Parts: sequence; structure tokens; C-alpha cells
Amino acid sequence: MPTNIQNWGRIWKLTVTGVPIGADGVQQQIIAGSDDWTPEAIRITFDVKQSLSPIGAVGGYWFADIAIYNLNEKTTNIILQQGMTVKLEAGYKNKVSYGTIFEGTLFQPTWERIDGITEKLTLHCIVGLVEGTNNFVSYNTRAGLTQRQIVSQMTKTPNIAYPLDTSNVKFENDIVATRGEVYFNQPFDYFADMAAQDTSNFWATNMAINIRQLADQDSNIPTLQISQQSGLIGTPQQTQDGVDIKMLLDARPILRQQFQLQPDAVVRQIPRIQGNYPTILDAKGIYHIIAINHVGDSRGNEWYTYLTGVNSAFSRFGLQPNG
Repeated sequence: MPTNIQNWGRIWKLTVTGVPIGADGVQQQIIAGSDDWTPEAIRITFDVKQSLSPIGAVGGYWFADIAIYNLNEKTTNIILQQGMTVKLEAGYKNKVSYGTIFEGTLFQPTWERIDGITEKLTLHCIVGLVEGTNNFVSYNTRAGLTQRQIVSQMTKTPNIAYPLDTSNVKFENDIVATRGEVYFNQPFDYFADMAAQDTSNFWATNMAINIRQLADQDSNIPTLQISQQSGLIGTPQQTQDGVDIKMLLDARPILRQQFQLQPDAVVRQIPRIQGNYPTILDAKGIYHIIAINHVGDSRGNEWYTYLTGVNSAFSRFGLQPNG
């Protein structure tokens, strides 16, 4: 029997943490998953999408639709509360690709009955919407503050309903305000405007905002190596800015991270049309991740990750302030 074949058994874990505190002082928490070779008690499907917003635009939300089938009524009644925190982990049993693919606030639960006997509860989650629309800024600043200081202070004002982590906010130019300003609106509009001045992208993660330039890479985040051996499926497709790829579900990719297509990965190129020149592919196969889509069915065929990567030297996301 061959000994070099990797075991690609699936693994997942869904954790829903409640806001209400019971009479015993314990926070309600529901955990379901599959962590061994026995069949899981329930079936789930999921579609998780995350992307950078074009420069100058308010967006960069993190979406997740997580469907749970035939959940008992008692547990359903606990889950059906807006504002609970949903965390979904998924990957494969080799643990290399396993990790968190979504974490954020439950926006809306819906339920339906399929074919008369199957009940389906869907958790619609959106990271960034509640933090952006339910927060309001009434704040004035003095002259001499940098953009980083303004953002940091703005997220700590007393009228902010949802405190926001700013540890991943980095302005390359960090423009200094020449005069005092008054801020009176939803904060995400200001964050997007300041990011545009710095030609940076703006996006949301769980109770946090992120402002970074696409080409500004963190030295502690390794370049993800992608090949047929690591889970690449089919042929990457060239786009006007880079490539779209499909791979076995992998929780490791994060926005702005670099990935490198290995030499065994052939890219299907856009046909050349007279007068229309496709984007030049990167000579070393290195691209920046601007969109991630995880789809899965614990009892079906889907268990994939889709990545959109851009060549930073030619990307509209990277160079054009107006998106």
C-alpha cells in the first residue's frame, strides 16, 4: 500500500456564542462539528465571501450564509437571536488547511421546510454592516494629528456603540491634518475617504477595521505556495488584473496575502483580440489576494476555496485611487 498519499478527510466546527447571560451566569454557546471519523450529527452547508473594497469605496464586508439542517427546536430557539457571534472553522484532517473561515455577528436567521420533512435554518451573517451603520461619530479633532491618530481616536469616542480594533490600520503616507476638523456621520465613510487619500484599501473583519495598501506585505505572513500537490483544482483563469483559481478548501488564505503559483500550474490565458491587450501575468506567478470565497457541504461534493489574485504592478485595485 502506498504510504505517501495524504489523507484528505474533511473536518469542520461551528460555534455560536450567545449575547444573553443565563441565571447561572454562563454565556450560552452551541458547538457542532466533525472531528473524527464518525459521521457528524447534523449537516451544514456554507458560502463565505470576503473581499477588499475598491479604493475610495465603502465596502469590504465579510459575508457568510451558513445553513444547518434538522436542528432540534430547543437549539433553534437559542440560535434565533440577532447579535450572536458565529464562528466557522473548516478544512481537512491533515490540519494544514484547517482554520477559521468566518467569525462575526449574526445578522438575520431564517428557516424553511424543504420537501416536507427537512428543516433548514440559515444564519445570514455580515461583518461590517452593523459596525458601520449602527456606529455614529460626533467628534472634532485638532490640527497636527496624523490619519492613524484620527482613526484610532475616532473608534474610541464615547458614542461608538461597537468598539473597533484598529491594529491593522496602517497609512503609508499618514497625512498630517493642517487644521482641526469636525466629524459627524457614520465612521466608515470617513475611513474610506482617508484610505483613498493614502491609495489604500479598506475592509472589515470581526469588530475591526483594516486599512492597508495592497503592496504593503507583512513579513510575518508567508507567501502561500499553490500547486496541484497542495490542492489546486483545474486550470487557473487569467483575468484583466491577475488570475482566478479553485482549490480544495483551505482556511489559510487571507486578504492581501501573496500566493505563488508553482511551475506545474498552467494558466488559461485570455485570448488576444486585435486592439485589446490582456494583463501581463506575473513572471514568478506571485499575486495578491483581493477576494476569497469558501463553499462547502458537509455531506455533499462541495468543499472548495476560490481565490482572486491580482498582479500588483498592473492592478486597478493597487494603483488607481478611484477604484
